[in-house]
Amino acid sequence: MKLKLLPQSFYNREPDVVAQDLLGKLLIRKLDKETLIGRIVETEAYFGPEDPASRARRGKLPHNSMMWGPPGTLFIYMVHNNWLLNVVTKEEGEPSAVLIRALEPLQGIETMKRLRGKEDIKNLTNGPGKLTKALAITKEFNGLKVFDEKVQ
Repeated sequence: MKLKLLPQSFYNREPDVVAQDLLGKLLIRKLDKETLIGRIVETEAYFGPEDPASRARRGKLPHNSMMWGPPGTLFIYMVHNNWLLNVVTKEEGEPSAVLIRALEPLQGIETMKRLRGKEDIKNLTNGPGKLTKALAITKEFNGLKVFDEKVQ
C-alpha cells in the first residue's frame, strides 16, 4: 500500500473541518529503524483567541507563537507533565490548531508498549499524553511541518 502525505492545503481550513477530516487518517512515526503507526480516532479543534480553551486565548506569546505559523506546522506543548501533539490550521497569522487526542495502534505496538511501560493495548494511546509517550514525541517536534517528506 502506497501512503502519501496530506498536502499543506489540507490544513489550511477551519480547525473543526480539519479535526473531522483527520479522523481515520494514519499517524506515522519513524523511530530509529522502526515505523510506528496509529489510526487517528479522536481529535479536538481549537480556534483563535475567542476560544477559551485555546492556547491562543491570551494572545501571541513565546510559548504559543507556533499557533500563528503556517498550516500543517506541529505545535507541541506540555500539560500535566505530558507533551500534547497539535497541528496548526488556517492561514498563517490566524491562530488555530487541532489536538490529536487518541490513536488506534496498528504497527510497532511492542515498541509503543515499551515506551509507555504498559501492556494493555486498549490504554496504550487513548489519550493525548499517552499517544505522545507511545510514539516518543517531544518538544523537539515543535515547529516541524507535517507535509514535509523529510519529517519523521
